[in-house]
Amino acid sequence: MNTPDYYKTLGVSSDASAAEIKRRYRELMVKYHPDRNHSLGAEEMSKRINEAYSVLSDPLKRAQYDRRSSEPWWYTQQSNTYEGGSQRTRTYRTYTYRTYQYPPRGRNRRKRNVSPLGSVLSFFVKVVLIVVVLWILLHFAILTVGVVLTLLAFYLLWIFLAEIFYLLYGRR
Repeated sequence: MNTPDYYKTLGVSSDASAAEIKRRYRELMVKYHPDRNHSLGAEEMSKRINEAYSVLSDPLKRAQYDRRSSEPWWYTQQSNTYEGGSQRTRTYRTYTYRTYQYPPRGRNRRKRNVSPLGSVLSFFVKVVLIVVVLWILLHFAILTVGVVLTLLAFYLLWIFLAEIFYLLYGRR
């Protein structure tokens, strides 16, 4: 995809000053603004003029544009994407690629200094934590069911006694 020539769009040379670019932009916008010029290509031309001015008026964007337009077509690497200058992240044209280094395999892999006692102790701690959590959950469930059944028994006893008093003494 070819980048448009912003200098040609504004009709200025590549070494034009910011004031000259601004003056030329205003002249062209007066001429091609869609509110003043109702021809078919005026709106498209005003969009291209705005795009060219937005790039050429900002010194950083203009420097990037000049650098990119002076590079050969096959040189596509633009810059590091992040401020830290990471070697793992590069931007090529418009897509950012993040490289990943797979861990080494086989015998030459770095060995961690892990003692067998530490592995067994770690496994034992995990098992104990799981058992304790399950024990707490089980007892909470049993306690909850016990309380609910007790309340249900008292409710049924209350209804039973109310019916007996109704039969014995009648309704008041």
